[in-house]
Amino acid sequence: MAYERFVGILIAGAVLAASFADLKAQTPPATTPGSQATPQTPTDQPPVFTTSVTVIESAPLPGVDLPLEKIPSPVQTATAQDIERTNALDLSAFLMRRFNGVFANEIQSNPFQPDINYRGYTASPLLGTPQGLSVYMDGVRLNQPFGDVVSWDLIPRIAIGSTTLMPGSNPLFGLNTLGGALSIRTKSGAQYPGTEAQLYGGSFGRRALQAQQGGKSGESDYFVSASGFREDGWRAQSPSDVRQIFAKVGWQDGKSDIDVSITHAESDLTGNGLLPGSFYAADPRQAYTLLDNTQNRMTMLTVNATRWLTSELLWSNVLYYRDSGKKTVNGDVNEVSDPRNGVTPFEDGDPNASSTNRTITDQHGYGFSTQLAWTTEPAPGRRNLFITGATWDHSNSSFRQTYQLGQFAQDRSAQPTGAETEIVNLAGASATASLYLSDTWSPGERWHITASARYNRATIRTSDRLAPPLPPPAQGLDNDLVYTKLNPALGVTFTPATGVSAYAGFSQGNRAPSPIELGCSDPASPCNLPNAMASDPPLKQVVSRTFETGLRGRAEGGVKWAAALYRTTSYDDILFISTAASSGFFQNFGQTRRQGLEASLERAQGKLTWALNYSLVDATYQSSALLFSQANSTADANGNIEVSPGDKIPGIPRHHLNALVRIDLTERLNVGANAIAVSRQFARGNDNNAHQADGVNFLGPGEIPGYALLNLDATYKLGKGFRFFARVSNVFDKRYASAGALRQNFFPGGALVAPGAQTNETFYAPGAPRGAWAGIEYAG
Repeated sequence: MAYERFVGILIAGAVLAASFADLKAQTPPATTPGSQATPQTPTDQPPVFTTSVTVIESAPLPGVDLPLEKIPSPVQTATAQDIERTNALDLSAFLMRRFNGVFANEIQSNPFQPDINYRGYTASPLLGTPQGLSVYMDGVRLNQPFGDVVSWDLIPRIAIGSTTLMPGSNPLFGLNTLGGALSIRTKSGAQYPGTEAQLYGGSFGRRALQAQQGGKSGESDYFVSASGFREDGWRAQSPSDVRQIFAKVGWQDGKSDIDVSITHAESDLTGNGLLPGSFYAADPRQAYTLLDNTQNRMTMLTVNATRWLTSELLWSNVLYYRDSGKKTVNGDVNEVSDPRNGVTPFEDGDPNASSTNRTITDQHGYGFSTQLAWTTEPAPGRRNLFITGATWDHSNSSFRQTYQLGQFAQDRSAQPTGAETEIVNLAGASATASLYLSDTWSPGERWHITASARYNRATIRTSDRLAPPLPPPAQGLDNDLVYTKLNPALGVTFTPATGVSAYAGFSQGNRAPSPIELGCSDPASPCNLPNAMASDPPLKQVVSRTFETGLRGRAEGGVKWAAALYRTTSYDDILFISTAASSGFFQNFGQTRRQGLEASLERAQGKLTWALNYSLVDATYQSSALLFSQANSTADANGNIEVSPGDKIPGIPRHHLNALVRIDLTERLNVGANAIAVSRQFARGNDNNAHQADGVNFLGPGEIPGYALLNLDATYKLGKGFRFFARVSNVFDKRYASAGALRQNFFPGGALVAPGAQTNETFYAPGAPRGAWAGIEYAG
């Protein structure tokens, strides 16, 4: 069936391409700002909205771009050149170093598995992390349907042409856009002709090779890239292997633009996760338990097609098919409950101390989006951009989890001795249909008003295939649920003078629960991550509402400046409540609020480039509730803590600052420095902010200290297209942690103890020590 769907998508893409190529409309050729088509100068060319260099695509699909000063939010953009100049390993690393308000934690201690946090909302590759950011590539949503997770290792950095971060609950970007949306555009041969290659290596046994080739002939172009990455890792037994391939062919005649691309990526990642404070103080390179391995794969075919139907009407389309899979192996303290076989957690007296948990996830998704953008200028200075569109996405998924009981070796690696037993076998399907519209009206040169709305209808079905099934009171995992929501947005910008604009806006977004969250929401039946599901009541969908206002402009001397205030309130937020190192459950929470300030300065002129970004995030609970956190010193006899309005949400630093300086010392030598400073944060499980260490039963403060890091890099042009580069991260070899949680340590002193003798500790996510790499690049 998957093969038949793939062939169907290919045929549909071919038909769509042919229909575009055969259209013989009588309208003259035209282009959109930033398009790949050859510029034309017809007398009735569509209205040009671009009045500044920076233009933004305000919807996931290509359309008529809007200048930044017409968008009522603090949008951030970057090009491939911006990413390359920072020497960032991947997109997530670049976002942390360069974009304002973006914080990345190394919760798995693997460079390709960070949590990306923006305005207190997260895009993470890990199941169990509440997701609040949507990610798109060429108009296709990359959040995986089964858990809304984002696998950063499957996004080919070398193929990224530009990226845009849209803040707030922008409804045009669909489900999961609670705090923001990240939109990625890939390269084409028309934009990036020629050959580029890079080879480098250095610390942690890292070695990497990447290359790209692009070209154009007449109305056709092509682009292909490939990359390979391997390293041994800086923590014990933590190697990584990532391979990515991207290819695109395109055709454009000034009126039509068609691109067909394929992305394939595979990875084999080992991350050792959090470490008890007592272990962290002794040696942050060690692991709590071994092993924690994830293997990802993805193949995605995308067809993008745009055509000017008239001189004012642009039709944009996206068609895609995606096949992805994930395998995980995780060795942990036994937290399995399987009444079919009399298995209970080690803490409750089971003689098996370890459980090796394995999962296999397969997902097949396909869908399309279509959009019309109509530009008019009824009178000089009075302009209007109207956008309307529809999307449909469907996915089928299967999830299997097994456990294998055993004991621990001396190095705390799980040694399975029992039979591998299936505990979950779940089939799922989801379908989301959406309609949206947006209108930007400029009654004059100074005022610009934008109104938009999107209606989402999400259907989620799950089927329990476990045999034999779990005995009563379990009722199985069969679900057939429908979530609907109409999300509006309204914004206004005012440009009182050239180079200065003010804006204010309101937006609303929503997120439907994913299959993993629906299947793991019973406190009486906590799930072993990725999940060992139980029959649970359905969760409510999350709704977020954002208000924001700000100023931005360009001062004399070329200095760009910006300042923004925002407040986002989430209703029925879905939180993951940990019950142990690798288990827990999801539950709705009344209200949470993220509010804050963002400010930035930057200048790029001549030989010197510098930037300074500061953000303040005040993330708090706004409702009272009981949350489970047995390792918290204030927990009652049932392991619950009381959370009150005003308590800080864990895992979100209040202050974040990044700074960048680059200078051309000579015509050949360029040097740069990047600094990151992050304030303290509460550990997960310390949701009431009241945990106190007593030095006996409760160890560690329940907080993660702030830290500051400095990274340096340099490039030297060797001539004939070659250049040498080097970079050093964490120059001062700062020992730091970027995340943490309150958990129970069953290995105090390094050796396994009997149930009841474990300690409650603050666990830390150790940050990478100093690393240095050097290599050579070619561009020609």
